[in-house]
Amino acid sequence: MKVVCDNCGAVYQIQEQKLAKEVNRATCRQCGHRMLIRRPGTEPETRSPEVARDDATVVALPPDAPEPTAPEPPVPAPPVRT
Repeated sequence: MKVVCDNCGAVYQIQEQKLAKEVNRATCRQCGHRMLIRRPGTEPETRSPEVARDDATVVALPPDAPEPTAPEPPVPAPPVRT
């Protein structure tokens, strides 16, 4: 199953048998974002996110995933002349 980080767009391949519950958690190795991954074929529930978070299983991302790097600092805007 292909999983894409909502924050940075990093792409991971996760075996479906690793998804033990309907909702699983994983941490992006690129940016550290905590992702919720639904097992294929499950419908989103109307439960609160806090309850879903408690029921989630943590999934280890593949070892061949890229190592996280520090984000580039933002480029300062040019000064405004008046």
